[in-house]
Amino acid sequence: MTITEQKQFENETLNKIAPYLGKKNEDLFEYFYVKRNPKTGNYPKNANGIVINRILKTDIDEEMKRKIKEYNISIRSIRITANKKVKESMSLPNIDFEEIVGESWESSSLRQYLTDIRYLFVVFQELEGSVYQLKGAKFWSMPTVYLEKTVKSVWVDTIETIKNGVELKYNSKQKRVSNNFVKSGDQRIVHVRPRAAKSSYSAYNPNAERLPVPANWINKPKNYSDNWMTRQCFWLNNRFILQQIADFVD
Repeated sequence: MTITEQKQFENETLNKIAPYLGKKNEDLFEYFYVKRNPKTGNYPKNANGIVINRILKTDIDEEMKRKIKEYNISIRSIRITANKKVKESMSLPNIDFEEIVGESWESSSLRQYLTDIRYLFVVFQELEGSVYQLKGAKFWSMPTVYLEKTVKSVWVDTIETIKNGVELKYNSKQKRVSNNFVKSGDQRIVHVRPRAAKSSYSAYNPNAERLPVPANWINKPKNYSDNWMTRQCFWLNNRFILQQIADFVD
């Protein structure tokens, strides 16, 4: 693999998407045989992703599959709402609480992931209701200046939070637990929150992860553990993603 070969592959990939730019998602669904659920009448949640995979033939083109793996490419469809916001933040690696506290930044799993990964962002912008238009596509990697400063600082703060004992607070009215990890509202490019919808603070539960230091609880329910909490994940902030694809936003 050479940089020239990878650049050529990326240009060829963007050229495959180009004929469909400006198309509405429902027209693309029809063209690429993406069907509604007969019971709910809704398209699959990953319908846009299915369209992109069929445009690029990632499921049947062995050469395409080989190069995506070789170049460590992650294809992500991004939805921009009518009020010009990216609908979702983007998940990054899960956090193993016991492992991360023993890592150095230089060899950390988060730094390694963001150094190696090459994203293909495919952008859909909302026109009205659930109708989206395919606006553009671009390859993107995390700039070193962000990785080695802001992202690193969040990683360091995450470790310090774990080592000092994560602060967990149970709200009996909402029946929810809050913590003191970096939030998306902190606007630091990445934040920490669960990936899965299910939560658990019980020992050995598959939705929980063991903490190396007991948590500092406020209003802890009797059946909750001091040493386990819901699995957490790093996320790319949706506002940061919007900045990286701003050239596609009307």
